[in-house]
Amino acid sequence: MASVAHVAYIPLRALAVNVIAICSRARRKRRKPDSTLDPRVERLYSPDELTELRRYVLRYARSFPRGYERNQHLQVAVSLRALFKNEKWRRDHVRNDS
Repeated sequence: MASVAHVAYIPLRALAVNVIAICSRARRKRRKPDSTLDPRVERLYSPDELTELRRYVLRYARSFPRGYERNQHLQVAVSLRALFKNEKWRRDHVRNDS
């Protein structure tokens, strides 16, 4: 059985990989969905996790030379920022722990 920390980390990592794969022209093959994730479970993120995800996407985008592909990855980071500022989305996906 996976530890609680490992189970909590898998969905965030999967989200980051999927965000990057959407705009990556180099990845032509579709990956099979990870069977360990239960799609019926709603995942709630902490604000720190969302900030880390956006930083990860920005760092990944900046690893490309200037041009079309880099701009596409930067656009993903801009879209994530807009999504994370959306109050309705935050109410549904961000946990309110102290």
